[in-house]
Amino acid sequence: MGYNVHVQFRTLIIQNENGRYRLKLEFSDLKCPQLEDYLLITPPPPFGLCFNRQEFRDQLKAAADQFGPHLVAIDPWNAAARDDRQKDYLETFNDIRTVFPPGFDGPAIGVAAHTRKPYQNERASGRELLNLLAGSYVLGSIPRCVWVVQAASDDVCDERIVLTCCKNNDGQLGARSAWMRHNGLFVPVDNFDWEEFDHPEGNRDKRNGTLDDLYEMIPVVEPIKRDALYAIALRKITRDDIRDFLAELLRKGRIFIHKIPNPVPGNRWFTGYAKTPPENVDTDIEIDDDTDIEDDPR
Repeated sequence: MGYNVHVQFRTLIIQNENGRYRLKLEFSDLKCPQLEDYLLITPPPPFGLCFNRQEFRDQLKAAADQFGPHLVAIDPWNAAARDDRQKDYLETFNDIRTVFPPGFDGPAIGVAAHTRKPYQNERASGRELLNLLAGSYVLGSIPRCVWVVQAASDDVCDERIVLTCCKNNDGQLGARSAWMRHNGLFVPVDNFDWEEFDHPEGNRDKRNGTLDDLYEMIPVVEPIKRDALYAIALRKITRDDIRDFLAELLRKGRIFIHKIPNPVPGNRWFTGYAKTPPENVDTDIEIDDDTDIEDDPR
């Protein structure tokens, strides 16, 4: 899914989701006999993923030692952890480590966890996706890397997904990407509409104010405080656009930054804005000519 594979490795999937028939459907069209030597998927254990039981761990370790996996995936996490409390999550991670010890000789371990039900009109992205993990914060704190898979839309017939790396302790996060499910694999989606994904119909930000709209909200002589300007402008203009428009107006000299005295002794002055006074207008307001543009709009 967009990542380079540098070495061959064997994968053991310990799962409690799909029976043999579902797995047959998933892999029937792959036509890749090499997988027989590099992929092992367990059928759902009769009593679930009982990592808390010694006999389960012993039998799993014996099977793993025979196969020799380099990557172990556990699916789903809530079948392994018995509760959502921090104590249960920590105990489950410790139980898993007794079967697959950490270190250079141990396999990489991945878990497939569910996300919580999103709030109405919520569309998280980037690092914020860590907050969508269901259960204790431990689930996002212990792993070195976290990827989140989101459905591209609410359409039940839409097979597209969006993959985002929202945590990577050993490297860059990288850009998110869009993929299509196809027979157990994923095919890249070209020309994916990110605007539609970020702002679904009915939840799209309809504010489309312009630079001139913001300019008209700024007084000529008496400066307006930044917070007051934002409070007015946000009804018509997005926060990002306000920031960009202010920067452009400052660069063009159409407005100036002003220091508005703070009535509380010892506190820093307020930032304010006013239009550049016409030549025939006298004003005694303090114009801060040396203020860094980048310090203000952001």
